[in-house]
Amino acid sequence: MKRMLSLLLALAMLFSLAACGKGTTATQPAPEDETGAVTQSKAPADDASDAETVGSVAVDEGLFDVTLSIPAAFADEDKTQADYDAMAKEAGYKSITLNDDGSLTYVMTKAQHKDMMDQMAAEFQKQLDEMCGSENYPNFVSIKADSNFSSFEIVTKSEELDLAESFSVLAFYMLSGMYNAFNGTQVENCKVTFINEASGAVIQEANSADAGE
Repeated sequence: MKRMLSLLLALAMLFSLAACGKGTTATQPAPEDETGAVTQSKAPADDASDAETVGSVAVDEGLFDVTLSIPAAFADEDKTQADYDAMAKEAGYKSITLNDDGSLTYVMTKAQHKDMMDQMAAEFQKQLDEMCGSENYPNFVSIKADSNFSSFEIVTKSEELDLAESFSVLAFYMLSGMYNAFNGTQVENCKVTFINEASGAVIQEANSADAGE
C-alpha cells in the first residue's frame, strides 16, 4: 500500500532522529474535525460515541466496513481523484476519496483493514530487527514487541544506556501510537524495558504515561 509507504517513511525518519540524539453509511466520506482527524464510520445502529480518538486519528468501525481518513501529510500531492479511484479498484477497496483539504478517506472491509494492520505489523517488526546491531545501535541484540506494540523488551550488550539508546525510547512510543491509531485501539501506556544481555538485569524501564510528569 502506497499510503503505508508514507507512514513507514515517517517512522524511519523518527528512528533516524532518535539515533541522532546520541448496511451502512460507511461508504460516505467520514467527517473530519478542524484538525484533520482521522475517522472510521460505523453502521447507523451503533452509537457514534464508540469512536476512539488517538492523536490525529479517530477510528469508528461499522458492522461490515471500516472508513479510514488519512491526514493530508500522508497523501501524494500529485495524485488526483482519478488516480485514487484506480488505486481503490486495484486494491479492491470500496473507495478512496480525496477530500478538499487534501486528506484521504479509505472505505474498506474489515478483512482488508486487518490485512493492512498485518502488513504494518510486519513492516514495523522489520524496522525493529534492522535496528539491532546497526551502526546507530550496535549494542542492541534483539527487540521484542507485544501483539499491539504497547510493550517493548530490548536486549542490549550495554550495561548502561548511551545517549542514542536512551533517545530510542521516543521512537518506540511513536511506533506504538502510530500502530494503535490506525488499528483503532487506544493504549494508555507504552512500556519500554532495556535488559542487559549478560546479566539479564533490567537496565532501564520507561513508560509513556510518565512522559508528561
